[in-house]
Amino acid sequence: MNPEPPRGAGRSAKERMTLAAGSVSAATLISRILGFVRDMVIASLFGAQAAADAFFVAFRIPNLLRRFTAEGALTAAFVPVFSELRERHGLARAFAMANNLVTLMAVLLMALVAAGIVFAPWVVRVIAPGFTTDPAVFELTALLTAVMFPYILLISLAALFMATLNSMGRFFVPAAAPALLNVAIIACAFALKDAFAQPAMALAVGVLIGGALQLAAQWGTLAAMGYRFRPDFSLRHGDTLKVGALMIPAALGMAAAEVNILIGTLLATLLPQGSVSYLYYANRVAEFPLGTYVPCVPPNAIRVRARVRGAYRAGRADLQRAVRARRVRRGGAGRDGDGAGDVRRGGDRVRGGQGAGGRVLRAQGYGHAGAGGLLADHT
Repeated sequence: MNPEPPRGAGRSAKERMTLAAGSVSAATLISRILGFVRDMVIASLFGAQAAADAFFVAFRIPNLLRRFTAEGALTAAFVPVFSELRERHGLARAFAMANNLVTLMAVLLMALVAAGIVFAPWVVRVIAPGFTTDPAVFELTALLTAVMFPYILLISLAALFMATLNSMGRFFVPAAAPALLNVAIIACAFALKDAFAQPAMALAVGVLIGGALQLAAQWGTLAAMGYRFRPDFSLRHGDTLKVGALMIPAALGMAAAEVNILIGTLLATLLPQGSVSYLYYANRVAEFPLGTYVPCVPPNAIRVRARVRGAYRAGRADLQRAVRARRVRRGGAGRDGDGAGDVRRGGDRVRGGQGAGGRVLRAQGYGHAGAGGLLADHT
């Protein structure tokens, strides 16, 4: 299967990055506005009561993992590897790596979900010790935690498909998918609040439905582009191991901020009722401007960086082959001088759009700018 040409191949790299950033920013803004509407609905129905506190604490764990996957470590690690595989070995091998990663993640996360459901009361004791003094609030939080734990599986797989779409130049659908979660929670809050003995259960059901919708939307988009899931349980897939190696430092880099959030939630549970809700609402207001702008740049920037690196490697390999060929033909005492001259001529080939490096750049719509011009655009 041959990779499809990128969208907007006639545009410059800067124009494509600007358009991608604009579309992601617009989709993210829509999602953030719907998120504010969701919080307004929750505040109007539950206020800062015990039920709201229980829901926000229970939702903290899957939401925490979402930040490591959908908004951070997984995307940063997966996009460069997938993009490089696609450029150098074709879309089939890139999809094979994605299938292996999806399979292993699904198995590990299903085990994690099962453990989370069984040990939900102990999890709540760790992250919300203040709730142990009120049995009713503690039991509700443990119940909501167990119900929403499968969201970890849904959103993590959705994050992987999001990273795949970003690698293939599709940014709007992944950026707009979180809006489905907000719509699902809003709808369930109104439609199901009287269907359960604990009205907060309606919010938990909305979270699960929203996670399933996010996964379906991105999987469907990817399937329309030729992706077919085939289980691969290999534990020694070299490309998957490379993603794992890149993901570890990225996850560690994000850990500090997320630990701060957990500590803030933990301390809020030790304060009077409603403190968790107050802290949540305040954080949502503070994160609105940052969350609207920041996510629009990294996915496209990571993808462009991967292309630059691939073009550079292809050009370097082209120069090395030219030098070796010249030395083999000429031989003798003039090898060094001929090699240096050939390096200069090889550099002209890349700058002129010839050779492997030039072919990669032209295939990505960069014309004859060459590797040097491409780097200059993105320095």
